[in-house]
Amino acid sequence: MINEIELYHDILDESSIVLRNKYQRFVWKCHKIIELMNDLDDFCDKKILRNALILIISLFNNYSPDYITSGSVKLEKISKIERENLIRILEKEFLS
Repeated sequence: MINEIELYHDILDESSIVLRNKYQRFVWKCHKIIELMNDLDDFCDKKILRNALILIISLFNNYSPDYITSGSVKLEKISKIERENLIRILEKEFLS
């Protein structure tokens, strides 16, 4: 069984070595993902695997902490027609 804290610590330690070189980062990330997937049976809790994969992917990507909010438009700033269309779409999506 894999210790969750040790797994994350190992990922962070290994990733710090390859931070400077773009090619090495890509190769390391691919190898680490393959390694984790090959060890899939060792993960009793699939949440640990999911979180480890998220950690690996997020280490080298520049995501905004809140991508949805930073790319959104305030509801008050759209026209009444657009707002009514949006409400209709949401009603169809959630009430049907």
